Amino acid sequence: MARPKEFERKEALTQAMKIFWLKGYEATSLPDLIAAMAISRSSLYDTFGDKRQLFCEAIEYYGTMVRQRRSEILTSAPSLREGIACFLQEIIDIAVHEDYPGGCFFTNTATALVTADQEIREIIRGSTEKMEDELAAFIAQWQERGELAAGRDVRSLARFFVALATGMNVDARRRCNRGVLEDMAREALTVLN
Repeated sequence: MARPKEFERKEALTQAMKIFWLKGYEATSLPDLIAAMAISRSSLYDTFGDKRQLFCEAIEYYGTMVRQRRSEILTSAPSLREGIACFLQEIIDIAVHEDYPGGCFFTNTATALVTADQEIREIIRGSTEKMEDELAAFIAQWQERGELAAGRDVRSLARFFVALATGMNVDARRRCNRGVLEDMAREALTVLN
């Protein structure tokens, strides 16, 4: 009879995500993962497969969490400016949160993983496109309500805010200064005037 698993899968995945986020894929060893996840090597392989499969699942899990939170922020926004401000504030809050390694797991992976295979690149590209699409739809909704001039290009604005989020995450990883990031966000909001 097989021994029952003695760990919570979601918690183990969260811990794997954090160690990959902190150290990057290539620098994270199996002993690092086993220690962070508080599971045995056999449980890691039985539950998650190999290191690459675990990494792909961790980055997908991160993407799901981020998309859910972004959706909550944008659907509850009382205005265009407030929605974008809250979106940027969430970027800042995650980027400098003491429980996270700094920056964004996607951004850190995209900028550090030289040897990323096609599947990992596709996960990151797909998530970035979803963010752009969600922001473009959000901006268009408020443009239709008259909060943004009819001639403004909503797709370009969405791309601008995605690029800003990426830059803020890189800067947070470099110096982790909330005040600097908030200055960037405040200035960025002026493009909505």
